[in-house]
Amino acid sequence: MGYQSIQIIIFYVVVLFLLNRISYKYSIFAAVIVSWWFLWNFISSTSITNLFVIGQKTQNLYYIFFSGLVLGAIIWKLLRSRSSFEYLFIIPKYRLKYIVRAVFLFYVLVIVPITIYFLARGLYLMSTEFTVREYRSEVFGLWTGSSKLFHNSKMISIFYFWIVNPFQVASVFLGVSFRNIGNDNRLFYVAILLLFFDAIILAGRFALHSLISVFLITLLLDLFSSHSREFFYRKNKYLFLFIGFILFFLMVFTMLRDNSGLSGFVDSLKLYIFIYHTESFSILDHELLNPSSIIHDLTYGKSFFGGVLKYPILLMNQLGFNIISEESRIGGYLHKNFAIGINEDGSLIQLNAFGSIFFSMYRDGREFFIFLCGIFYGYNLLFFSQRFYSRSVLGVSLLVSMLFIGIYGIFQPYIDGAILPSLLISSIILIVLNFYYKRIV
Repeated sequence: MGYQSIQIIIFYVVVLFLLNRISYKYSIFAAVIVSWWFLWNFISSTSITNLFVIGQKTQNLYYIFFSGLVLGAIIWKLLRSRSSFEYLFIIPKYRLKYIVRAVFLFYVLVIVPITIYFLARGLYLMSTEFTVREYRSEVFGLWTGSSKLFHNSKMISIFYFWIVNPFQVASVFLGVSFRNIGNDNRLFYVAILLLFFDAIILAGRFALHSLISVFLITLLLDLFSSHSREFFYRKNKYLFLFIGFILFFLMVFTMLRDNSGLSGFVDSLKLYIFIYHTESFSILDHELLNPSSIIHDLTYGKSFFGGVLKYPILLMNQLGFNIISEESRIGGYLHKNFAIGINEDGSLIQLNAFGSIFFSMYRDGREFFIFLCGIFYGYNLLFFSQRFYSRSVLGVSLLVSMLFIGIYGIFQPYIDGAILPSLLISSIILIVLNFYYKRIV
């Protein structure tokens, strides 16, 4: 074990200790996120993946962020009784049932039929024109610049990725919240189906990974809100079956997509479990050492909030402007291969599309912005954890979104994708419907 590995262990253990001292009860979910990053940051420092070990300057960025997270937790503790927006988090249970029904009907009547249409079209194309691997490239227009899935139309493609997909992700936040607070599983199961369908539509493993994360987050929330272990196991017996099914489907899907047998799948476990979870550390280090990388551009918030800013940019471009969103720039740049390791046979390990949330944060303001984001994230994790224990539907929905950001920020600049629009959609739906039914119920 090297010096850097020991350093990482000491730092994260201190962070977990401080969170425990700040508030054992409300820092549980923050500790889960810290432990998640601790695990993969430590593995990335050991070279068991054959990826290049990151330098100290890059490692310091993670120390800066999680130091900010601890400071954010301290600020929450100092201000915990001074919320000016408490009324937004109060939804009585008698009113909640009307909100759940309205949201469920909207998804069943609008989002599900649209998703099923693209699912049917995708399955048709895979069965008649493309192999699974070819179809994956076709979906994102890597061959011709457009996709048959979306009728070779840029606007239909934008409609799916910028409108339908954020509503699909928002269904997860709302569905988990309704299940945990309102004991209503209907939208939760719809959300699972939507993510599953999206995984098939895009022929990607990422949505399947998201499904497993949804199940684990749901189990975690239920564990801390259940009155007894017997109730917990009884409530989640079908969830364990779903996890087993998704893992089996993921194995079969991987073998089909990569055109490999069972032995190939076993060989791929190292790639999908270890390398995919650690390569963003090496890519970040690679780009920080590359003077021509776009990571050295200063974007002052445009990268971090690119997932929301792309909408007004689209409207402005329709009016004759020619503006490229930072989300598009980052996505296009990270799609190329990066040499970030050496295989056992001496060949280079070249991988793409796996930057991390630190890529966007560094572009927006270097170490200072990373520290600010850590403060903001730490504060919100404990703030929404407090709302979770006070049984707030909006609080649980936002807590789930924070957990998603923490989990998937390790894979890609997740914040500049669908997550922010989804977070806004779920929050606006709950707030607007709460005020609406407050007037008529």
